[in-house]
Amino acid sequence: GAVTSTSRPLLSPLPSIKQRKTYMVEVMRKCLEALGKLHKCDVAHRSLGADSILMTSTKAGDDLRQFGYEVSSVYASDPASLRIIFTDLGFAGKISDSHKDAEFCGRANGFGLKLDGGSSLGLTSFAIAEDIHALAVVFLDVLFNGVLTELQSEGVGERLAN
Repeated sequence: GAVTSTSRPLLSPLPSIKQRKTYMVEVMRKCLEALGKLHKCDVAHRSLGADSILMTSTKAGDDLRQFGYEVSSVYASDPASLRIIFTDLGFAGKISDSHKDAEFCGRANGFGLKLDGGSSLGLTSFAIAEDIHALAVVFLDVLFNGVLTELQSEGVGERLAN
C-alpha cells in the first residue's frame, strides 16, 4: 500500500493507463491552446522545449503539491484544473517583426520562402510552424521517453504481445 502519515497517503500507485492517457491528452491540448494564445498576441516563442512548459493549477489547494510534500508525479493534479504557462521567453519576438531576424530569414529561405518585408502570410505561417514543430518534439519526447518507459516498466508491452 501507500506510505501514510496521519492516515493521509503520501505516495500512491500510478493511475491506470487509461487515466494517464487522458491526462496527457489534456496536457497536450492545453499546451496547444496556450501556444495559440501566444501566437494570437503576435508572439513567437522560438525556443520551446520541455523546460519551457510550466504546469500549474487553477484549483485552490491543487498546486502540484499534496499534503505539504512535493508530488513526484504530475498525475497528482486534476487535469481539468491544469494551467500551462510558457517560460524561457528570451528568444521570443513579434511574429510580424520576424523578417528583421537574419537567422529566422535564413531558416525560412532554407524552406524556399521568400520574405517580402514582413507582410507575407508565409512569414507568419513559418513562425507559427516553427513553434508547433518544437512543441511536437516535446510531445514525442514525453511519449517515447516518459509514457512508454512507464508502460514498459509495468510489463504492458509483454502483455500486449501475448
